[in-house]
Amino acid sequence: SYEDGVDNFNSVNHIILDPQSSTPMKVYEVTYENIERLNDRQWFPPLYLTDEERDIVETNGTVLVLGRSGTGKTVVICNRMDYDWRSFGCDPTFSQLFVSRSHRLRNFVRDNVEGFIGNQMEARRFMTFNNLLRDLESKLPTDTGSSVSFLPSQHMTFLRFKNDIYSYDCSVSALIVWRNIHVFIKGSVESLRNQEGLLVSEYIKLGAKACALSPDQRKIVYKEYIKYLKYMSHKKLWDACDRVRSIVKRLKTTSSDLMTSIRESKIYVDEIQDYTQLELLLFFMLSGPDALFLAGDPAQSVVDGADFQFKD
Repeated sequence: SYEDGVDNFNSVNHIILDPQSSTPMKVYEVTYENIERLNDRQWFPPLYLTDEERDIVETNGTVLVLGRSGTGKTVVICNRMDYDWRSFGCDPTFSQLFVSRSHRLRNFVRDNVEGFIGNQMEARRFMTFNNLLRDLESKLPTDTGSSVSFLPSQHMTFLRFKNDIYSYDCSVSALIVWRNIHVFIKGSVESLRNQEGLLVSEYIKLGAKACALSPDQRKIVYKEYIKYLKYMSHKKLWDACDRVRSIVKRLKTTSSDLMTSIRESKIYVDEIQDYTQLELLLFFMLSGPDALFLAGDPAQSVVDGADFQFKD
């Protein structure tokens, strides 16, 4: 009945689903004082939040929001950016950065947040992860100890690995070998201890919860990794881990003044399951330990085939 619908809507934790897609419907919150602003095409009211979502938005410090697809994580990020700006925007040094892998998600968040606040500002940026890396590379001092130029034509991809390096008689699939290299051997925080990533002994000692491969399978993966390194060195190629490792190294040695200009007051990252530990470390370095707002799906691994979960 209509009354039941009204009662449900007034329930503080009720989420209204779009009947056509079974995903949360966009419901905007408009106060009486703002009714006339609905005529302004440049203004968008904030999205309606349940009490649970509002508690998340107003939580202090670094926050990790976990939820399945369609549960409203991105809406919470938009409202958190709005909340932070209203709380700290009067500080001339305050800055915000939203990061996502996809242009589509970046544009969605940008359009919603700029609608809340009303205009574009230099102190509030919305970037894809690739554009963030480019921006950092243009600002940081050159890594004189590296011979890699990170030209797009020299980028190692999975397809190139599979066609030119991977042994087809290998008992571990090419995808799993590739993912273990990029998530554990080269993409973990521990891999920074060595220039070439985890040692074979360190990789084999990883817990079963972190990596589901058996010790024998890990030895096979590492043999493929040695071939991978030799091929990369001979062809002067680079992969995504090399690029992030280079930036992390340059951040560690940069001047305090430059670091201050690069740092962001708050960083917001959606689909966090798509990032490796090394990439997460980069976000911490750019914002500090209490300035991150992260959202992701706990049912997905960081990269398919690597069995890396949030709980690990």
